[in-house]
Amino acid sequence: MARGVQLTQLVDDLRAETGRDSSVAAGRNELHSLKQRLARAQRTLYAAYDWPFLRVQATIPLQAGERYYDWPEEIDKDRLQEMQVKWNSTWYPVCRGISADDYNSYDSAADERNDPAQKWDIRTTGATLATQVEQIEVWPVPASNDAVLHLWGLRPLKALTSDSDVCDLDSDLIVLSLAAKMLGRQKSADAPLVQKQADDLWKKLTGNSQGGSGNISMRGGASAQKYVGTIIRVA
Repeated sequence: MARGVQLTQLVDDLRAETGRDSSVAAGRNELHSLKQRLARAQRTLYAAYDWPFLRVQATIPLQAGERYYDWPEEIDKDRLQEMQVKWNSTWYPVCRGISADDYNSYDSAADERNDPAQKWDIRTTGATLATQVEQIEVWPVPASNDAVLHLWGLRPLKALTSDSDVCDLDSDLIVLSLAAKMLGRQKSADAPLVQKQADDLWKKLTGNSQGGSGNISMRGGASAQKYVGTIIRVA
């Protein structure tokens, strides 16, 4: 078992596990399909668990009067686990979900500012469909350049399309999980055994590691502690 195994080796391992002919001529027709299935299998396993070794941190310096910020490329948008802001040497939680009541307190559209940021949300910005992007909105709009937003989450998977591309997750887990599915479709008698091997390996790998605090929901909101400050209105 190993991470960082090349795609070409994953294909060879999958062929061996499913009893396929390993010759180049015999496997050429299904090579592209096997590569696609392996990449999909890794994506499925990636989505199923908060793999600690993929956890990274990103920072966004907040700017006075700046309401929206680009999403950091280091973190998968769907795998954010935690967000905090550091302001005046103190850490504060930043909760997801900006409501109308929040805007009643500090109206971002009117450029009412305050520190530190208390909440965040994902907003689609851009004048046209072609220019629209998803950005992070922070609330209230920062009053200074003194705060830094810190994000923790899982990094996106690396590409797994070319022969030299390497897997981010355990190679045996990827191969066994996919092989069990393929053998099951073929009604092979080996399918239950391979599935058990995949399940046992999953339990071992996830049991030996501790995940993060969990993904932040992109749907529900959360309440945040209210910080008393002075509203700054910029004309």
